[in-house]
Amino acid sequence: MVGMRTLQRGLHLFAIQDLPQETWRNGGGVARTLVRSGVDGQTHWRISIADIVRDGPFSVFAGLQRQAVLLQGSGVILQGAETSWRLERLGAWAAFSGDLPLQAVLHGSENASPGARLWNVMSDPRHVATTVDVTRHRLRTVDALAHGALCVLEGTAEVLVGGALIASLGPGAGLLFEGWPGTFSVRFHPGPAYWLMTKVEKR
Repeated sequence: MVGMRTLQRGLHLFAIQDLPQETWRNGGGVARTLVRSGVDGQTHWRISIADIVRDGPFSVFAGLQRQAVLLQGSGVILQGAETSWRLERLGAWAAFSGDLPLQAVLHGSENASPGARLWNVMSDPRHVATTVDVTRHRLRTVDALAHGALCVLEGTAEVLVGGALIASLGPGAGLLFEGWPGTFSVRFHPGPAYWLMTKVEKR
């Protein structure tokens, strides 16, 4: 898998900066695809990282549900005709329909880097159910046969399998898990803990 390192079957380590990037068609940003699953060209679920570098339209994906988390930058407002979502602090989260035409408006700040980096989840509710959990829990065990990914926002996470340390993850790094047959634990020690996890349940 390009830009990742396989730790064990079904467990893949990634760092966002190592993932291949594609420039948006409108030139307003770049995307890094972490994982995409589907059949016959139809997306069932996808996790990507989007870097927004200027104001502009946020792409429409008809029939899909979307979830976004601010990973880095000064923030962004996703502005629709009737409502908007303001992602202006680390870990800020929004869920909305991919059918909505939205405008991305960058939020300026002297205390953060320009632009906005988003954790971007898209899913087809006919095939999967997805959850995004942004948490400060210092210990979590991930169930057997789970699908999804986690990413560290702040602090250092230790990944353990059978009580043995197999990886340490800093901010911007994470773990992709696809049908992992056992369980693994994520532990923060010492220091701050702030991270997100996306889980996908197939219908």
